[in-house]
Amino acid sequence: MGISKTEALAKAMQAAREAGRAEARAELNRARPVAAANTKAASAFSLARVIASLASKDKSLAKDEWEMSRDVCRDFYNAKSLTLANDTAAGFLVPPDVMRDALVPLLRSPLVLDTAGVSRMSGLTYAPVQMPRQSAAATGYWVGEAAAVTESDQAVEMLSMNPHKAGAATRISNTLIRKTPAAAEEFVRRDLAEVMRRLVEAAFFEGSGVSGQPLGLKNISGINTVSFSSSTDVTKWAKLQQMVKEIEIDNANISNLVWVMHPTDYQILAAIQLPQAAGPLQGYPILSTGNVVDKQPRSLYGYPILTTTNITAGTLFLFDPADVVFADWGPMELRATSEGATLALADMTLVTAFQEVDVEAYHAVSVCTGTSFAAS
Repeated sequence: MGISKTEALAKAMQAAREAGRAEARAELNRARPVAAANTKAASAFSLARVIASLASKDKSLAKDEWEMSRDVCRDFYNAKSLTLANDTAAGFLVPPDVMRDALVPLLRSPLVLDTAGVSRMSGLTYAPVQMPRQSAAATGYWVGEAAAVTESDQAVEMLSMNPHKAGAATRISNTLIRKTPAAAEEFVRRDLAEVMRRLVEAAFFEGSGVSGQPLGLKNISGINTVSFSSSTDVTKWAKLQQMVKEIEIDNANISNLVWVMHPTDYQILAAIQLPQAAGPLQGYPILSTGNVVDKQPRSLYGYPILTTTNITAGTLFLFDPADVVFADWGPMELRATSEGATLALADMTLVTAFQEVDVEAYHAVSVCTGTSFAAS
């Protein structure tokens, strides 16, 4: 009697399965060479002896079984395998995942102008911006009865502020922009904005007045200056007190002063041996290191200390923030353009940032700088 097509198909499938199992066994023997070679020892493997050995904690009861297990495990771990860590061993099958929304930010210098409370003049449209300032007062005299008093005049001068332009720019391949929609351009915009803020703040304190820079507090004519060159610990404290004194004897307001210094200078300051106060000054808090946990500010002679790496180490600033002004001719402008032959031919986009600012002191004597502090 003939075999039906269904039965023939079933037998063929069974033969294929048997062939597959034989191939799998051969592959297992290749991966575990010791176990495959020592078939006689493998057949003598006794699970009962292993259990007895474990129960009595005596490996000698199943010595052969323990040696076979050790050899099989060793060869298993030495056998080649597909791993994520090895790119050519299937690692390439796992694509990388770049978390653009979780970009680790760059560590940058703290911004202190707003914390200090510096006066602002924003959104100016004309230039120069001029403000009259009284520079001298009349003179009073004592006179006798029916005697004429001597006449005297007041004097007025003009403060003038002009825009100084700061800028930063980055070119981006349009291919990169197309492959990362909005991400590449937004990353560049954010970075340029942060760079510009610190460029402008650095100029507020130390602008040279040349090469397009405004004249910063350190270089404004008429400010007070105290040199710490070759100072000992004792004279350092005397000169720190002198910085306050120089502002006070010029009749500037000392109720709102702020210290700004580089972190290096603060650490030098904190390490100076405090002088021993006596009499009514006993226990006076000359330096308070504050408390980060409770957000208590650091202070020197009662005035808050702000630190930033955005100024040069070695120069201390003590000033009345209400008596100095930071002016701008509009907010920072961030632009992106692909126009122009150079950019168009290279398929590039240019991202730029610009801002126009200036710095002035209503009264220069409300500012005092301490120089050569770090090297003293």
